[in-house]
Amino acid sequence: MSSSDYTAMQKLRALYTVNYNTLPSCAQNTYSHQHVAPIHVDPHTLTNYYAPNGNFDYSGRYNHQIVHAHDPHGSHLHYSQPTHVFDLSSGSHVSKTIRKYEISPVADRSVNFSIGKNNIFNTDNFVFVSNVDASNNYFKGTVSSYDKFSGEISIGKISNISGTFTTANFYQVSVIFENPDLFKLEERINNLYDYLFNVNLENTPAYSLSATNLSDNEQFIYNLYIYLFNTNIRDYTTYTLSDTYLSGLVNDLYKNFFDLDLTQVHHQDNNPNGNNVALNTLQKKTYQIYLYFFEIDLATNSNFNPNIN
Repeated sequence: MSSSDYTAMQKLRALYTVNYNTLPSCAQNTYSHQHVAPIHVDPHTLTNYYAPNGNFDYSGRYNHQIVHAHDPHGSHLHYSQPTHVFDLSSGSHVSKTIRKYEISPVADRSVNFSIGKNNIFNTDNFVFVSNVDASNNYFKGTVSSYDKFSGEISIGKISNISGTFTTANFYQVSVIFENPDLFKLEERINNLYDYLFNVNLENTPAYSLSATNLSDNEQFIYNLYIYLFNTNIRDYTTYTLSDTYLSGLVNDLYKNFFDLDLTQVHHQDNNPNGNNVALNTLQKKTYQIYLYFFEIDLATNSNFNPNIN
């Protein structure tokens, strides 16, 4: 990551760091009055939500707990602290489905359901949709249409699908506010993962980079040399667990089987699988040679071993 990317991340972190205890104080009595609900922003998703310190529901009401106390004169008291009714007359950028829906998001397709009325969802707004009870189940999309009188919303151009969607659930819909620095950083990270690990984060947003990535590739190459030559690469006197050494072993395979010298940049585009994956990293070379010989995608079949299967 470049220094400019790091600086951008620090600025964004400072921008979206919020204090969640921002409700004005009030006397402990039984009357009701209004506060304007503070809008907070999730620094990871740029998702807006109301986050006072207490029991808040989607209707805009914030309820204090019943208090049991004794006054200075020894009287036994029960009273309720005030119920705050937030002023949502200007609408909200976050809402929840009015009932449980069973939806099946598909990339570049659309879904439809009903959320709260009179919210601020405009056509082409980027939105983040997440399962209320399982936050790892989510997707992104854009608002195709929203009827503020009925609450019906259509979300299209679906992407970044994560998790499973097999049962009916409540979903929260939040507008993602555009920030040029953040989207630029996201684009760079997507390109970096695609270049280094042959991973499309838009298609596999839950992908997690393992700390043993180099060891995983070493195991794949070890298995391949056993299969092809009955040779244990770990017995070589020059053996080291390094990207440079393992790349040399894989480059030898491409030279022997395909007459490709992958140390030459102009050869790295000559993928024997005939696809557009450039053979310019250790993982790409390893994954692509497995795809050629065994028609196996190691990204989804990491336990595959040609000596066993």
